[in-house]
Amino acid sequence: MILFAGCEDVLVTDVSLVNAASGWGYWVTDCDRVVFDRAKVLSDPDYPNNDGIHINASRDVSVSNCRIVAGDDAIVVRCNNRPFRDAGTAFASASPCTTSAFSIAKAPVRHCFARFATR
Repeated sequence: MILFAGCEDVLVTDVSLVNAASGWGYWVTDCDRVVFDRAKVLSDPDYPNNDGIHINASRDVSVSNCRIVAGDDAIVVRCNNRPFRDAGTAFASASPCTTSAFSIAKAPVRHCFARFATR
């Protein structure tokens, strides 16, 4: 897993992450202005609970033109860490991506857009 915590102005482009050891791809928490473009997260779909990109308590996150294969959630948008719950997750978008799943958790998530995402 690759973790971005408290980061600003992150660009992940033209990167392939294949069969990450932890089973998870990227975790983005409490970050601002993060862009995933033409990235690939390719995990074994038969491995339980492996995820592609987690967006947690972050602002202005974009996932575009990506290919994500996961056994559980390809893209997760949520805000479930206690210190960040008031901040919420805002302005997350995913389009157009090829994914195996998309999840939005029951937490303060605002302005989340998923366009042209396909399974």
